[in-house]
Amino acid sequence: AGPYWANLVDQSAISLGVVCFALLEAVSIVWVYGVRRFKNDIRSMIGDKWVDHPTFWWWKLQWCFVTPTILVSIILVNCIDWTYPTYNGPYPIWALYIFWGIITISVAPIPVVMLYTAITSSGSFRERLDIMFSPQNSWGPILRSDRDHAWECHEQHGTTMGEKLYLHPLTNEEDQNIAKTVL
Repeated sequence: AGPYWANLVDQSAISLGVVCFALLEAVSIVWVYGVRRFKNDIRSMIGDKWVDHPTFWWWKLQWCFVTPTILVSIILVNCIDWTYPTYNGPYPIWALYIFWGIITISVAPIPVVMLYTAITSSGSFRERLDIMFSPQNSWGPILRSDRDHAWECHEQHGTTMGEKLYLHPLTNEEDQNIAKTVL
């Protein structure tokens, strides 16, 4: 029975669910969070020299168009060319329910969390959307010096990264302790 289960999980978990998740991730980073914000996040990590280099447009093109197009193409080809999973013959119908369950479980947390946030947030529908699609105040580097640098990068280039306020102000000693554990 082991090879049958391994094959069923292999055919479902590696195919459509992961590609759908990758597409949602690519779209959310570039089109919801914003390619300018993402670029400034990278700028704060590796510096202006690389991000302002003339060849950096290649990455923006990849993030915005090439990657989503390829992922949508993979999903379409999988849907058009889809066949029931088999292993030494067809699986029983209950195994197909497990097959689709595995795919659903890998992608379901995204809309479930969005729905939960929409229901539990207060305000108008527009305000709830803003909450769901805006970075949280705690988003960004944890060390104060890194956070200040990232904030300055975003501010200089016309984007935001959430609030500059520190939710839990740290002393320099605490910053150093965090740096030791992270690094």
